[in-house]
Amino acid sequence: MWYFIETMHGIEAATVVAADGIERQWTSPKRLPKGHKLLPLLAECYHKKATVVDAQFDDDQLVVVHPVLGPERQDPNRRPERPEGDCYALHLWVGPRDQEPTSVPPAAGDRWILDQQCIHQTRDSYMMSGGGEREYLSVQQFTGRQLRSDGAAEVVAAGLAPTPDKKVLIDASIFNVTTAKVMPWLMICRGIDGNIMKILFYDVEQFGIEPKIPTPEALGLSALSAAVGRYAALAATLTTPSERRDIFLVMWLGETPPWFQETSPRSTDFIHPDDRAAFAAANIGRTDVAFAAKPTPIRIMGGDGEWHSMQAAIRPYALPGGGNSVEDLYIVEMWEH
Repeated sequence: MWYFIETMHGIEAATVVAADGIERQWTSPKRLPKGHKLLPLLAECYHKKATVVDAQFDDDQLVVVHPVLGPERQDPNRRPERPEGDCYALHLWVGPRDQEPTSVPPAAGDRWILDQQCIHQTRDSYMMSGGGEREYLSVQQFTGRQLRSDGAAEVVAAGLAPTPDKKVLIDASIFNVTTAKVMPWLMICRGIDGNIMKILFYDVEQFGIEPKIPTPEALGLSALSAAVGRYAALAATLTTPSERRDIFLVMWLGETPPWFQETSPRSTDFIHPDDRAAFAAANIGRTDVAFAAKPTPIRIMGGDGEWHSMQAAIRPYALPGGGNSVEDLYIVEMWEH
């Protein structure tokens, strides 16, 4: 089993926030099975900032502990073997000695710097989100990949007053601009000193947890069904390595058309190439509050290799309740001619 233990207030104040991807509400590691015997291994990993392995734990168990480091800069005269960054969290594997641990779940530590109004990222963080190798993000860029607003206000409120008593644990659905996938994450935040809030991202997909997105009704979509020939999808415009803007299907909202069969996970054949201008036209909706999607003809590739002509209303994806739109992501509502 994988446990995720946040250590943002130090190893003495460490708390378990997830077990095999399921939220734990700030539980002490002492409450884990044989927790008191685990504490020295956790402390060793925390202080060394390096993986710790005990293949003889309690005679028949294997324990592995991996650190998750933040983006802090240390003294430039530090010993070269000492990693940079504070230890934000620990991955703890506990299992039978003869059982290989599953892969370490992706995780990353960032920090919100109030007086600079920016988010300081680690390389692990932008590798997880696919947002490009930017060391610093604005607050808007930081929140601009969330497909759900549940708990987002709580995170922002904590970031604007990051005192040590502030802590937030929420699940989030994040859009990855590189893979055109929606990822289920846990987000864990703790205020530090009134100016810094430390943040952890924890990808829980490998535990079989599905990302949650708003219902079609919450997104202003209704009467979606094969019976009436009306469907909706999330689509993304991504830049390929050849610098070409392509349209990718992210997911269907509601029922999938019976004639549609995805040919590959990253197929660029979702929308006919000659119809991609409709997405550029819809992009003005990111800045024009009066924007209203107008029906336009588009062609969708079906599983039979034929293009299916549909009418579509295309608009930028925005969080329900008037939240910020998500860059590069669109809602495509479509129906038969």
